[in-house]
Amino acid sequence: EILEWFGAASDVTERKQAEEANRLASARFELALKGSAIVVFSQNLDLRYTWIYNPALGYEAPQLIGKLDSDIFERTEDAAATEAIKREVIRSGVGQRQEVRVRSQGVDRYFDLQVEPLREADGRITGVQCAAVDNTERRQAEEVVKQNAALFARIIEQAPGGVYVMDSQLRVREVNTEALPVFATMQPVIGREIGEVLETLWGPELGRECTAIVRRTLETGERYISPRFEHLRHDIGVEQAYEWETQRITLPDGQHGVVCYFQDVTARERAAAALRASEQHMRLATEATEVGIWEWNVLTNQIRWDAQMFRLYGIAPTPDGLVQYQTWTGAVLPEDLPENEAILQDTLRRLGRSTRTFRIRRAEDGECRHIAAVETVRTNAQGQAEWVVGTNLDVTERTRAEAALRTEIAERKQAEQQVRLLNLDLERRVAERVADLATKARLLVERNAEVELARATLEQKAAELARASGYKSEFLANMSHELRTPLNVILLLSQQLAENKPGNLSAKQREFAQLVNSSGTDLLNLINDILDLAKIESGTVTVKVEEVSLARLCDGITRHFQPVADAKKLTLHASLAADLPPSLHSDAQRVRQILKNLVANALEFTARGHVEMRVGLATQGWLPDHPVLSHAPQVIAFAIADTGIGVAPEQQRRIFESFQQADATTSRLHGGTGLGLAISRELAALLGGVITLTSAPGQGSTFTLYLPQKFAGPDRAGEAGEAGEAGEAGEAGEAG
Repeated sequence: EILEWFGAASDVTERKQAEEANRLASARFELALKGSAIVVFSQNLDLRYTWIYNPALGYEAPQLIGKLDSDIFERTEDAAATEAIKREVIRSGVGQRQEVRVRSQGVDRYFDLQVEPLREADGRITGVQCAAVDNTERRQAEEVVKQNAALFARIIEQAPGGVYVMDSQLRVREVNTEALPVFATMQPVIGREIGEVLETLWGPELGRECTAIVRRTLETGERYISPRFEHLRHDIGVEQAYEWETQRITLPDGQHGVVCYFQDVTARERAAAALRASEQHMRLATEATEVGIWEWNVLTNQIRWDAQMFRLYGIAPTPDGLVQYQTWTGAVLPEDLPENEAILQDTLRRLGRSTRTFRIRRAEDGECRHIAAVETVRTNAQGQAEWVVGTNLDVTERTRAEAALRTEIAERKQAEQQVRLLNLDLERRVAERVADLATKARLLVERNAEVELARATLEQKAAELARASGYKSEFLANMSHELRTPLNVILLLSQQLAENKPGNLSAKQREFAQLVNSSGTDLLNLINDILDLAKIESGTVTVKVEEVSLARLCDGITRHFQPVADAKKLTLHASLAADLPPSLHSDAQRVRQILKNLVANALEFTARGHVEMRVGLATQGWLPDHPVLSHAPQVIAFAIADTGIGVAPEQQRRIFESFQQADATTSRLHGGTGLGLAISRELAALLGGVITLTSAPGQGSTFTLYLPQKFAGPDRAGEAGEAGEAGEAGEAGEAG
């Protein structure tokens, strides 16, 4: 039997809490490292890997546990260097941070390595804890920047003439060898502000003007080419002449800067001045140097030109600047090509630098131009030729000037008499030229007077034509009113006779009365059309804007013409789009008049098939510059489509003119005055719209009336009328 029971208990709450806190801390640490480029690992006192997170160099964590650096690094010196750092940390107990280079699996990588001692709770060191960040891409980017900067410096040094470069703060950054003598009195010039430099060279006033030009080039990117520049040097007290220009460029650091190209032409100016006689007042004109830059990747055989190279050769630039080798060889004169190709190949073989001159035939005008070229070879890390970079400069004018100058100096003593004769001949020619210009100026004044007189005459004729048109429209309006009064009496009496209420007329007499009434009605319709046209042309038509129900409008039109369609055994129907607004804000009478003209026109010229009126919203179909429709929030399109005889393309514009029909012969099958479409076109323009036609002979026609959903007002409608005259290339109609 158990007589007594003994037990012991201890509180492990704090331990459990510590374990949980440690677990949470580890989870947060792993979460922070996930997706980063940081490699974290631990090594024991033997420097074998015991734990690693986020491994690099193409390894997984299990592959590295238990290994030394010498097991994974291909170079023993790399492993020795990293192990030396870690052993020093174990010895001293002080962390270290260094950049190390390692090679693994055939690839060199650079790491920023942080090493800290790994301690137990009692402070005893049991290994190292390390963190490494891969800096390889940053180092490669820095190397590319260095190479670009070196290439930029070589290009500047190779450029013909003096060249200096300023940064975005207008401080002098680069100066080539040929430019250094100009700045001899203010060395060192690198790092100085260009304003200080130019004021030292040319004095405060002229220096500030030149500085403003350089600043404007930097701010706007506008290239500046100086005119003839000859002034007294402020620093050395000597008058000098230069040709110079400025261009904005992108520096290797990505910022904008300014490059200045210049040539000291003082000696040339003095030689030319010595050659000219006192009576010979001619100046030597020169153009600023323009340097084109090209590069040739010998590994990919790609050749790239900058914009100036395309200008030098007179060739349209390609989108990416790439050209074929044959582009250059095709431009060089055949007699210069072999020597220049041999120089290029020798430069490539020597991995060196060369200068040469050759002639080209410029593509755009066929002119022969002289080119001075400089190129240098850039090698890759293995010492192989990778790029050939060079410059081209058009030295045609300089070559010609130098040749002419040498010839003139050699022949000066023998040609003095000839020069005097040439001067006399030049003066005579100048006098003749001046007299010729004076005669031409007098003739030009007389011609201008004649043109002005003709313009005034045309304006007078135009005014007279406008008055005559107004008189015509007023006469037609008055005459139409005068004709309608007796015609209404004729219609009333003929109708009463046709009704024969007393019953005293024979059937033949009633037929005659009905014929009189029908002819009178046709005549009245013609008079009404003429009156409408006269009102439109005289500008007396007014627009009464109201809300027009589109459904009732279409229903009224179809019911009005249904008997005509039934008589011709045609199908007539109307359809309204689902997204159509319920109403149109316009002149109901004028809209109804236009649609009746178009539907009547379709019924008259359709022998079989159907006539359909489709109403919907439209976003195109008129000229883009229409002053009303192009700005209207919504445009309603009334399309009247038929299966009739159609209209030939050459007739489609003419039928919109007054008294014109598609078939204007005396034997035509269809009647009409030719006013319906002309009136419809004018009324559509009055309402701010336009009528278009799509048709082909034998395939029917579709007349489309476009109107703004809300009338825009009389001023905009007037502009629409003027635009309609110019927009009828795609408009037409059938005879009405």
